[in-house]
Amino acid sequence: MKRTARQTTNLRITPDEINSAKHDVTWGDDHLGVIFDETPAALSRGGWAAWSPKAESRDGIVGFFPTKEAAAAAIAKTHGIDAVLEEQEERCTPMAGGKVHTMARYLVDEEAWPLCRSGGMDSRGTRYRSTTEPLSCTACLDNAQRRARRAAG
Repeated sequence: MKRTARQTTNLRITPDEINSAKHDVTWGDDHLGVIFDETPAALSRGGWAAWSPKAESRDGIVGFFPTKEAAAAAIAKTHGIDAVLEEQEERCTPMAGGKVHTMARYLVDEEAWPLCRSGGMDSRGTRYRSTTEPLSCTACLDNAQRRARRAAG
């Protein structure tokens, strides 16, 4: 049976909690494969390596892609899923858990930090990881709504 995704709700790209270069690709409750971020190496073949147990190659490599969304769509295709995947906005959440914030990525050490001041930036040593989970910080939600109203005119 061929499954088709028309929204990003079923096909998800989730950053691994331990390895920041690894992203899991899931369809509902099914784990489809893994994407590895090799962009820091600046390889000409594409910085996002996709792996799936249903890949045609014996080693499971699906291919190398310019974006993680393209890699996820290729992994889904190995499972018979034609996915239309829009880019997911990256956000951040504290490593110890907590609210999800709008993310600012600094060039120094590739650290992710919340744009709002409610993200615990005042406590030194708070570490954040990137996520695509929905915003849960009230300050970030208010700012997003304010930006949307301003853009609407």
